[in-house]
Amino acid sequence: MKRIYRLIIVLLLIFSQYESFAQEVVEIDTLKFEDTTVEEVVLSTKQGTRVWTYKSKSGEFITIGDTLKIGMPKNNLSDKYVSIQSGKLKGSTKFVMGNTPIKLNTNWSGRELIVLEMYAGHLGGGKKQPLGIYLYLGNANDVELMKGLQNLEVTNLDAAIEQGEIFTKKYFLSKNDAIKKLKEAKDLLDLGVISAQEYEKQKSKLTPIILKEN
Repeated sequence: MKRIYRLIIVLLLIFSQYESFAQEVVEIDTLKFEDTTVEEVVLSTKQGTRVWTYKSKSGEFITIGDTLKIGMPKNNLSDKYVSIQSGKLKGSTKFVMGNTPIKLNTNWSGRELIVLEMYAGHLGGGKKQPLGIYLYLGNANDVELMKGLQNLEVTNLDAAIEQGEIFTKKYFLSKNDAIKKLKEAKDLLDLGVISAQEYEKQKSKLTPIILKEN
């Protein structure tokens, strides 16, 4: 009797594992930031699931084929980006299967690139970890620009947006808009409303836009 009971338990476990595997999502039409921590979504989404449209933490919808603009590195003291790298690392910032990430420098600031691919992955790698979005950017019209950088990866889209390393279409600024915002920041600095550090951070983000040739 005990053997039969154990056999039933084993069969149930096998069936539950098979059912869980069968329910794994391999493609998501639209993923929302608010769902990236929902247990059911997290457990049913495997690493590297293709996402066609993503609603970011800031509420913007980003779709494959959209244009994004590269901002400035998060750390004002460094010329290297935190969330943008060359290499197909699947959201990782470390050595992965023969690929070593190469951090880009500020020469890329202001570039407008197209979202070629977009995927969901577990932050930290664990299957129960919240989901994050990593994507690949490119520009088919500028072969020389992309030479040797066929896989330009944003490792964590929401972090990159928050850090100002990536701008979505909604926040693209014209040269005149950037000059206006920089003047406003200088006025706030003179009035003591913002610190010198906050002003320099704004200046570092706006300067490339102001200096960019039309």
